Amino acid sequence: MYMLTYDHLLRNVLPQFIPSPTLAPLFAGITARTLLTSLLSPLELVRTNLQSTPKSPDQPHTLSSVLGSVRTAVRQRGIGFLWRGLGPTLWRDVPFSGIYWAGYEAWKRHFESRGKTGPNVAFASGAISGTTASLLTSPFDVLKTRQQALLMSGTLPSRETATIPYVYG
Repeated sequence: MYMLTYDHLLRNVLPQFIPSPTLAPLFAGITARTLLTSLLSPLELVRTNLQSTPKSPDQPHTLSSVLGSVRTAVRQRGIGFLWRGLGPTLWRDVPFSGIYWAGYEAWKRHFESRGKTGPNVAFASGAISGTTASLLTSPFDVLKTRQQALLMSGTLPSRETATIPYVYG
């Protein structure tokens, strides 16, 4: 879904508004990631919970038990609960996508201007831009994962008492 949305925005929608070969991929990546991350945030919450909740014999850790705890939380806190953690997820995913796609397209053009094409160019362009984007956005990934894990465990502090040192460690 993400790749189709990115490609459609890059090739069909944005060229008429953003003719820049550097800015169009940046905005296509940002827009596609924002739309799909927002849409799929509840699934991300469930996935994070499945990966971060320790297993124990008295509390089985299965998809049905996680879905049950999500249903209980929605009943107690409302449907908006499913999008808690969306902010940090967007802080991680949106800049990553923008940096990645702007870098990918720029590196690809750079290699092609030197007569290099093919899968090696795609791989090198992706590796360079992916590494750069990951290095710049990894703190937001840690924040997102910790916030969602704390949220599902019921130990997330209120907004008034939350501090940066608590969130990070």
